[in-house]
Amino acid sequence: MNIFFNDFILQYEMLLAIVLIALIGIPHGAIDHILFLKKTAKTKRFFYSFYFLFIFLSLIFWLYMPQFSLVLFLLLSAYHFGQSQLQSYAQLPNVLARFMSILWGISIISAFVILNFQEINELMSLQPDFDIFIALFNFELYLWIFVTSTLTLVTLAILNRFKFQLKKEILYFLLILITFYVQSAFIAFALFFVFNHSLVVLQSEHHFLSKIKKNFNIILFVKYLAPFTFISLFGIIFFSILVEIDFLNVSIPFIVLVSIASLTLPHAIVMEVFYQKD
Repeated sequence: MNIFFNDFILQYEMLLAIVLIALIGIPHGAIDHILFLKKTAKTKRFFYSFYFLFIFLSLIFWLYMPQFSLVLFLLLSAYHFGQSQLQSYAQLPNVLARFMSILWGISIISAFVILNFQEINELMSLQPDFDIFIALFNFELYLWIFVTSTLTLVTLAILNRFKFQLKKEILYFLLILITFYVQSAFIAFALFFVFNHSLVVLQSEHHFLSKIKKNFNIILFVKYLAPFTFISLFGIIFFSILVEIDFLNVSIPFIVLVSIASLTLPHAIVMEVFYQKD
């Protein structure tokens, strides 16, 4: 249910969501090469080989198995969101931290679908190439996933309450759910992705680089982020133009979804390396 949603403001919310994601969301993955090379002994050739290989493999999966690719993307995103949220709890055992991370992300994503269910289905029905995904969005299924994952997560948090800031995390979780409830899907996701995820990751990246580089400042940080941010944006715009001139027989939202998903796969692998305890 979205009490502020109407057709008049939808286009402005979409524009705001795009601007926020372009300025903050996409840049949070723009220095994967720097982070990976600083955290490992691998070469640049190795990094770019594996990075573009996974992008290529992701595109192939989306071409031939779009439903499987969407499920994989949602699960990977869930883990990635939860990982950044719980990164400060270094005292948790690795296996437990990973399990709680994916539970946190699954709870958030399922809550987003539940609280924006009607709008998501309406938006997908407007794009013929999204018809194949409608069967994956079942309200009862997502409600069951939300309840199960949330109860399991809270149980684990209570059992590890001496290592976990339970009250803080519950309040934070409820504030996210309230945002999902009162905003339309576009702006709700943008606000979560930008302020609850991307900015957190950017802060971690800045902190890491400031420890290993002398005289590191925000201007230098922006310079590091700029090249691959522009490349990513250019790629999305380029393929969107190909859609507009009917060179590609898909919709622009589908192009954006596949582009983000294809970049998320190698990015999540890099962040897994980045968050490993030294």
